[in-house]
Amino acid sequence: MTSVDSHRRAWFGGALAPFGAPVFRKLWLASLGSNFGTLIQTVGAAWLMTTLVHSSDMVAFVQAATALPIMLLSVPAGAIADIWDRRNVMLLAQVVSAIAAAIRRTMRTIQVGWVEKLARRGIELITTRIEFAALQ
Repeated sequence: MTSVDSHRRAWFGGALAPFGAPVFRKLWLASLGSNFGTLIQTVGAAWLMTTLVHSSDMVAFVQAATALPIMLLSVPAGAIADIWDRRNVMLLAQVVSAIAAAIRRTMRTIQVGWVEKLARRGIELITTRIEFAALQ
């Protein structure tokens, strides 16, 4: 056994041991990409609000509307994921998210205000939070 093999075994035997499983590695990378996209969307929404309205309150409102569902629903979503079957919880979250996306698509043709758009984004964040809790 070479020093490279022993170094690799020590590396994957510790805190990074789950990355040895290909399924976990794929799920972790997909979650990383999804979270990165959410962060980009949050920055883009705040930036757009600064160009639309010259009020710092509205920018703060966008940030609060993005973070509030995560802050308020993390613990209940974890409890829901622990109580019920995680596969069913994830399936239900995906169905609700798809319905919200369909509603958002149909309402896009009808001119709605930015408050309604934030409310629909909140529904999307709620279902995402529940799904993330089910993944853990």
